[in-house]
Amino acid sequence: MPLEHRTPAGSPRPSGYSHVVRAGNLLFISGQVAYDANNELVGPGDIVAQTRQAFANLGLLLRDAGARWSDVAKLNFYLTDM
Repeated sequence: MPLEHRTPAGSPRPSGYSHVVRAGNLLFISGQVAYDANNELVGPGDIVAQTRQAFANLGLLLRDAGARWSDVAKLNFYLTDM
């Protein structure tokens, strides 16, 4: 099965990986952080602003791949400091 690697316009520019990999009808989306399209940290020290940006990045990746939040089966969260 061929893999399709995607990094849509408007998403932070990754180094050495793709944000989204499609394998058949499955999407695998890389972990997202609070960086904007200019690779600048959004809301330094503000967990609410950073969380909103990370989820905005996820939403952009889903839309670009033709998916919706209701299509998501699993999310993992990793925090370095509560």
